[in-house]
Amino acid sequence: MEKHLSSRMVPIAGGLLLTLLLVLTACAPPAGPTGVSGPQGASGTAGPPGPPGHVGPAATPSLLRLIVEPVSGVAGKTPLTISGSGFVPGEEVRVLLGLDGYDLSMAAANTGGIVVANKFGAIMFKPAGGIPGSDVIKPGAYTVKAIGNKGSMAVATLAVVGAK
Repeated sequence: MEKHLSSRMVPIAGGLLLTLLLVLTACAPPAGPTGVSGPQGASGTAGPPGPPGHVGPAATPSLLRLIVEPVSGVAGKTPLTISGSGFVPGEEVRVLLGLDGYDLSMAAANTGGIVVANKFGAIMFKPAGGIPGSDVIKPGAYTVKAIGNKGSMAVATLAVVGAK
């Protein structure tokens, strides 16, 4: 009979222990305030590299050209022809001569300073007066810029020499 009684006591004792644990947990005082965060931990190891990105379209090489003819001349005496290619068809192009601190518009007469690229993206004109006079420009090398309203830009060099 003793054996029989002790095997019945194990489940009862286990049940009492579980009940006692639940009562103690439920009756525990509320937790205190959260403490200050600790220092940042060490960084983990880097993960594997990601998959390669999408291949985009190939870049179109710049085919813009600007030609000033002749490439050199005398201020106020040399007529010029400016031509270019690679502009967007129909693009409005402003041609500027870079001087000290400002740009001088170079244009054919009665154009408002604008030349429009033809259906092939080409421009050509003779600036009124050619190379500006010596009151505006001194001997030296200058940059001629053609800037389109659709983002095109080309440059060339103009050399101004002294009177011969």
